[in-house]
Order: sequence, then structure tokens, then C-alpha cells
Amino acid sequence: KKFKIFFANPLKRKKEIFHLLKQNILIRFGGIIWSLSLPIMTNALSYFPSGYITLFSYTYRFISVLHDIIKIPLFQVFYLKISEYLPKNEIEKIKDTSEETMRTTFFLFFISLLFSLIIFKKFFLILFSPKLTTQHISIMYFILLSLIPYYAIFIFESPFANITICMKKGLKVLQISIVYIILYFLFLTSTINYLKIYSVPFSLFFAQTYNAFSYFFYVNKKMKIMDKIMMKNLFEFSLFFLFLIILNFLLENKDSFRIFLNLFLFLTFYLKRKNEIYDSIRFLMRKGEIK
Repeated sequence: KKFKIFFANPLKRKKEIFHLLKQNILIRFGGIIWSLSLPIMTNALSYFPSGYITLFSYTYRFISVLHDIIKIPLFQVFYLKISEYLPKNEIEKIKDTSEETMRTTFFLFFISLLFSLIIFKKFFLILFSPKLTTQHISIMYFILLSLIPYYAIFIFESPFANITICMKKGLKVLQISIVYIILYFLFLTSTINYLKIYSVPFSLFFAQTYNAFSYFFYVNKKMKIMDKIMMKNLFEFSLFFLFLIILNFLLENKDSFRIFLNLFLFLTFYLKRKNEIYDSIRFLMRKGEIK
């Protein structure tokens, strides 16, 4: 009595509780189905010569850690904000937050990739020599390049997927996840004989593209949050990612020239998007956002 402890009937608002449980179960099942891509990937890699699973795993973990360090904190804050704005139907705030978060994530991921590609070979040669040869490192390097489109499209998808979850559309999440895993399996089995180990990242990218545009069209149809500024940013970031991949692919064995052109690409990126970079830095440093 002193601490004002009291008991309440947990089923007093059972209609709302059961609705939340139903949506949560559907979303969880969707997440489980989406994650089936990992065992499918491992099974596909087991058909390649000995050591290929290790080479792919090292590279996959390298870029995954890079991506997660950048993306997860930003989108945790994003999810909290959208959870606040959505019930109030504050569409402009949702649009602005989506644009800021996506732009900042793309910016950080692009810069981190640019410098990671410069040090990637040296880093793994020092770390795993003499277990890995220069040929092994080259394979890992090309795997890294082929995984970039997958993670780039993943960043584009994330705000729309988060908004869909905030809207409590568990059935939509489940449906998209089921189609994703089917597409991934079909892409992988139909290309593995031609693209070999590179069929895995390309299949991930094409299947994830379906996810990204499914969430995008679903959210945009209801909220109209895509505008010319966001489309312009996406187009320019896509071009920079494309140049990054092509440049580092063509100059794989010309380290000095490749490093010089990567730095030149960084300078071009900075000059082209200087104002957006400063906006992104202010967004990151804004008091109360991310500490």
C-alpha cells in the first residue's frame, strides 16, 4: 500500500493486446523466413571447392559489420521517431526524417566503403598471411564489390520497411518475406552454374530489390513521402556507388592508381554533395538524437 502497488486485469484491453500479438507474430515469422537466406547461402557455397565458404564468410562478415555499425543506431532512432509521428499522422515529419536518415546512412556507408576498399587487400594479407594467398584475397575483394549493391538496396529499403512495421502491417511483412525467399532460391539455383560463387551476392541483390520496391510502393501509396529531392539523392548516390564498384573492379591490380582515383572520387563526392554532408553531420550531432 505504501508503494502504491496494485493489481490490474491484464485482459482488460484484450482486443488491443490480441491485435498486437497477431501483428507481432506475423512480423516475427516474416523475419524468420527472411533469415532463411543464410542457410540457403551456406548450402550453395558448400558445393564449391574447399575454402570458398571461409572466403565468402570473411568478406560477408566484414561488410555486414561495416553496414550494421552505420545503419542500426540510425534506424533505431528512426523507428522511435516514426512510432511517435505515425499515430499523429504527421506525414511531413515522417518524410523529412526518412530523407535525413536515408541520406546520412548512404553517406556514411559510401565513405566507409571507399576507404575500406583501399585497405581491404593489405588488411587481410596482414591478418591471415600465410593462410590466405594473394589469389584468395582477390576472390574476397571481388566478392566484396559484388555485395555492395545488396547492402545499398538494403539501406533504401530500411525506412519503408520500418514504416510498414510501425503501421502494424504484419501480414504485408510476412507476404514480402515469403516472396523474397522464393525469388532468392530461384535466382540462386538458376545462376549458380554461370556466375559461380558470385551468384550468391547477385541473387541476394535481385531478391532484396523486390523487397525494397514492395515496401516502397506500399508506403508511398499511402503517404506519398517520395518527392523530387529524395529521388535526386537516390539517383546521385546510385551513380556514386556504381562508379565506386566499376573503378575498383577495373583497377584491382593497380593499387597506386586505384587509391588515387578513389581519393579523387571522394573529393568529387564531397564537392558535389558538400551541403548534404554538412546536413548529415548536423543530423548526427543533433542533441538528443544519437549520443
